[in-house]
Amino acid sequence: MQIPTEYESTFNNVDSEAPEQEVTNHIEYNNIWEQVTDIVEQARDGDQDDATLERTYSILNETYRITFELLKTRSTILERKKKCINRQLNDANHMIYLVPRSPVGYLRAGRIYIDYGYQQRAFILFSRGLQLVPQTDEHYDLLTQGKNEALSRAKKRFDILSRLPLDIRHEIIDNYFSRKELTQFTRVCSSWRKMIINYSKLWKQILAVEWNDKPKEGEIPVHTLLPSISQHIQELELPQNTKTSTYMNNIPTTPLPPPISYVRFIPSFVSVAQSLTSLDISFSRKAYEVPLFSDILMNLPNLTTLRYDVQQRVYQPLVLFPITISSPTRLKRVAIQSDREKINDIELQKLLTNSPDLRCLSIGNCDDSVYETIGKYGHNIKELNIDQSAEEPMSLGSDEYCSDDTVGLKHFSASGFDSPSCLLPMIKENHITLRTLTLRLKFKSITAPGWSSLFTSYPLSNLIHLNIHDFDNYDLTLDESNELGDFQFENHISICKTILPIMMVMNKMPHLQTLFLSHVAPIPDSVVDTFKDLPNLSQLVLDGCNFNSRKMKEFLELCGEKSKTNKSLEKLVISDQPMNINHDIVYAASKIQSLTWLDFNYMHGEEELAKNLVPNIVKLPLLEHIKISHMDMELRDLFALRNCSLLRYIELDKNYWITPENIKQVAFPSHVEVVYQQVFNRFL
Repeated sequence: MQIPTEYESTFNNVDSEAPEQEVTNHIEYNNIWEQVTDIVEQARDGDQDDATLERTYSILNETYRITFELLKTRSTILERKKKCINRQLNDANHMIYLVPRSPVGYLRAGRIYIDYGYQQRAFILFSRGLQLVPQTDEHYDLLTQGKNEALSRAKKRFDILSRLPLDIRHEIIDNYFSRKELTQFTRVCSSWRKMIINYSKLWKQILAVEWNDKPKEGEIPVHTLLPSISQHIQELELPQNTKTSTYMNNIPTTPLPPPISYVRFIPSFVSVAQSLTSLDISFSRKAYEVPLFSDILMNLPNLTTLRYDVQQRVYQPLVLFPITISSPTRLKRVAIQSDREKINDIELQKLLTNSPDLRCLSIGNCDDSVYETIGKYGHNIKELNIDQSAEEPMSLGSDEYCSDDTVGLKHFSASGFDSPSCLLPMIKENHITLRTLTLRLKFKSITAPGWSSLFTSYPLSNLIHLNIHDFDNYDLTLDESNELGDFQFENHISICKTILPIMMVMNKMPHLQTLFLSHVAPIPDSVVDTFKDLPNLSQLVLDGCNFNSRKMKEFLELCGEKSKTNKSLEKLVISDQPMNINHDIVYAASKIQSLTWLDFNYMHGEEELAKNLVPNIVKLPLLEHIKISHMDMELRDLFALRNCSLLRYIELDKNYWITPENIKQVAFPSHVEVVYQQVFNRFL
């Protein structure tokens, strides 16, 4: 931080005439103001001028002494808190003016000048102190050391970075160097190390990916700075590899005996326990001596975000339960999962009742009882993600809900449930407030009764995002496959016969903006017709879905007409082997002027589709993202795509006749990302 010019006069006061009389007199009275009032009254009489004058000297000297002590105290506190450098300098120069024979002011001001690059000023100041401070003073040698240090630094090369104002230095750090590079800069000099280490914003978030990079020869890994930066860490994500032990060893803690394992985890966080607010950690199957979930909550009391994912089957029987919480937590976002321990209503109730600020909850490997428990004790939850099968690691919810104090659940995702009846507690209480609903179905849940009564009794009239994922045949168990038998396809489409018509035909969704359907085969005509009645629909994703081509063409043509004057479809994805994409579908889609994202995947050998699609999509004024798969394209099509002014992403997947050399030949602009996957020779 550069010292403003307004303090130049303060520095110059060091060379001005200072009082020669040393402050030694002390006043016997405690109340100085009463004495001042008495002197004023005495001076009015004019009878005792000499006595009044003497008392004036005495009170002024005592005032100097008190002021000096207060300045020294304030300067000490500010130095300890590393705040208000200008105020520290002002106080130090004021102390020099009041008591020029004390070394305190010279040492304080001189140190500030040295640290901020004003070596010449520091040298002059220390020299002045050596002239006025008695040589018998116990701190006299420190003045000599300061003078020599300033002289030595003045002879070194000029460090322009240390001369810049603090906000400019931070601007440079934020925008021009990575954390890995800044770690190496800590070895340049002590001032650079101090500047980088003390910049708390730089070290608030530590992610696992940073420890996976192998340092080059001569480089120091970022995690070696942990003893110096641990007080700044607020968000922490640990790696799932052997470097975790090294990571924990670098956090200041008491020595622990080998062998190295997760037994070191809790003691390693002693130094960051009060500042850490976010922890994301996943334990692999090779882990042992894993810290208990309750121990983490107890030893890291200020956590607001926690992901605790245990993927180990052998070494420990119980790590998640029982949950023992002695005081309320500050948790706002939680994701918990253990592939050995099924989350039940009793343990979940403990967490919910002791986490009043909880807004986002993600749980995996649980039973149906959790829905009712959350309905009773999770009134403040705004985002709920439940995966009863626990096939994938649970992710933390969005932080946008952390400060949401409105009533009701906004985001609900359920996967792996057996019956729609278990969803009743959540849908019944929150069907008015729900904005996002994601259902990942399995064979049992599709064929189970109760769907009709669920959504007819509690319509989702305010829903904005709807995601329906039908089960995949590859996910069926052997018993389920045998149960389906020869009528597998007919039974598979029960979602199309019941669930979708109930949700979209019988229940109007005027606010729906995003519709994602996966492996729905086929989509009923009545459902496709409802697409036309969704005035706000902006994103349509059909992943592995079949449909009536004529109905879909009519809908896309309507979107094309609307896009000429009003807002219409912005994202269209038709992917994963749809059997009925034809020229009419492609042509109708390429006429939607509002499209920014277009994805056609798996065209099943339609060799002429590119001639219809590419000449039209290059005319779309807002297109930014396009993916074309299994479609014959020519070099001229690539040159046409290059002329799309807003295009930022192109993915060409298994496109015949296009080679990497062709893409280089076209030379797309640098702001366009081109992803290309080569196709095998179809004639082999």
